[in-house]
Amino acid sequence: MLALALWLMTSSAYALLFALLGPVVAFASVLDSRRAARRTRRRELAAARVRLEELEAGLAPRLAARADALAATALAPVALALDESVRGWYLGRGEVPSGIELLAAEDVPELASEIARLRELASRLRDAPVVVEGFDSFALSGAEPLARSFARGLVLQAVARCAPGTARVTVPDGEEWARQLPARCSAGQAWEVESDGRRVLVITREIAGRGFEVNLGHAGEEPRFTGAASGWRPCYLAEVEAAELAGRLAERAMHSGWRPAGPIPEAVALEELLAATDAPPTAAALGEDAAGAVLVDLERHGPHALVAGTTGAGKSELLVSWVLALAARRPPPNWRSCSWTSRRILVRAPHCAAARRGCRERPR
Repeated sequence: MLALALWLMTSSAYALLFALLGPVVAFASVLDSRRAARRTRRRELAAARVRLEELEAGLAPRLAARADALAATALAPVALALDESVRGWYLGRGEVPSGIELLAAEDVPELASEIARLRELASRLRDAPVVVEGFDSFALSGAEPLARSFARGLVLQAVARCAPGTARVTVPDGEEWARQLPARCSAGQAWEVESDGRRVLVITREIAGRGFEVNLGHAGEEPRFTGAASGWRPCYLAEVEAAELAGRLAERAMHSGWRPAGPIPEAVALEELLAATDAPPTAAALGEDAAGAVLVDLERHGPHALVAGTTGAGKSELLVSWVLALAARRPPPNWRSCSWTSRRILVRAPHCAAARRGCRERPR
């Protein structure tokens, strides 16, 4: 309208030209603003994708840390250690919830598929330990060989969380591997583990509505339990594997001071015992039991020792054997002894630095 008024007043063709260019300039301005908005949106989306990539890269160590924390609550049978603080039960491996949830401040339609993929990646732990807590009773269904293989792993875990030598284990007939456990073993109908009168584990083959139910399936069926994700792989152990792991637990228990029950030899030759024993520098082989040489280590068990017994029980013979066992593999410069006994064999040893024959109390 302004250009038309100017043309009426001036009769100039330039006024009409300006009138025609006005809509063109307005359209160009709108088009440019839209192009600028698209450029800004592309930059924002590119920056958002970079942040998503950074977030995905940071997820890997967080998911690994979650898996490690989960594994620490229940050790797999192949990694068992004597630990009374463990409370979880390792059932196998598979996908488990990670406990991580990604929340977006706003919906971005252009990145919807990428955000959904990242949320799915963060929500699950792949090939992670499957652990359950809060149960001491399991009800297994499925093929008998599978149930036995699965129960062996649970029994090993139960014994590992008992103080060495305190566990009482009951297993069905045919499970001879269990006799290698650091526990008293007997045969029974169910699988049971007790320690100091406390029930640690009970495994039955009946689904009675109590305990944690695990269906191991039959041929061609997928194992399952409540809350299990697809692709769960139970922990199965053959008898040979269970026997090897039971032996490892027994070795660790013996390092803690436990000794297995069994026949004790009537006599042991010190020379033969020393020749067959590879003892650390501060340890001495004092005898033999069902498990082999009995070592007493002054560094681990000492530094002081008290030998007690009635008259004729063999206190002096034990002390003589102890000193000779320490001196047998150590030259005099590396080890010295002081003797307060009348035993000439100790006084005559080159390791004896001082001797006193008698230790009478002065009269008052």
